[in-house]
Amino acid sequence: TAFNSLTQLEFENGIPRNPFINAGAIVTCDALYSRLSAPIHTMLESYRAMSGNDKLCINKVVAQSEYDHRYRNAAMAYLMKSFGNFNNEVEDVLWSYFNFCAIEMNTTELAKSF
Repeated sequence: TAFNSLTQLEFENGIPRNPFINAGAIVTCDALYSRLSAPIHTMLESYRAMSGNDKLCINKVVAQSEYDHRYRNAAMAYLMKSFGNFNNEVEDVLWSYFNFCAIEMNTTELAKSF
């Protein structure tokens, strides 16, 4: 199945099969949003610390573009919410998700971050 399948997500009662597909990453962002007072800032600072590059940044043009075309991701989030598997406002979580996806780093920085 596709990484962004609504059918699979509905078949699984709104529970994403893993965190490496869109629905799983979005519901992970929902959990972070519940636990962190400033999730975007906190995650960016965490990546800066782990990568050793305090200049890592979020490409706001990319984040905004993803947000402007968010409809399928929003549909997945609202579907998860309809099953009771999503706690926060969908639009707020999606904005965080798109910012996380737009953190700019090279492969060495990425490897150090995990």
